[in-house]
Amino acid sequence: MNSQVADKSLKYFQYQKGHKVPVFVCYDATTYGSDLATLLTSMRFSDCTEAEYNDAAKQLEHVRLLEIKEASPAVARQIAHVAASDRYGAESIVPKDGYRVYRYKGVALMIYAFSATHWSMGCDQSFGSNQQEARVVLNRFL
Repeated sequence: MNSQVADKSLKYFQYQKGHKVPVFVCYDATTYGSDLATLLTSMRFSDCTEAEYNDAAKQLEHVRLLEIKEASPAVARQIAHVAASDRYGAESIVPKDGYRVYRYKGVALMIYAFSATHWSMGCDQSFGSNQQEARVVLNRFL
């Protein structure tokens, strides 16, 4: 387990860094290509370090982090799953006890709670290559 953590090269981005907005995204740079970094940059995210995130988390209130991870097989099935709500569009939100599950069919699944500082999203390695869909998902986080 520790060898997997050591192999990760987490890359952090901060939303509107010049304005010190406490909204961050992180992902494993070895899993995702340059498409995701390009997309984040076009959405006004700036590259930052883990130390900058940790400092902001200690000093500021309402810091939020979206961790983008490769979807496990179970999560990938949920992303691709055909649901009754699909007839209303590709997006759905399912409320659970204490959190919500956001799904963009065929793209990503995000677990979040407005009271939580750490949100988690599962998607495949091509996330960011279709900028229109990826922008929609990231805008739901913002």
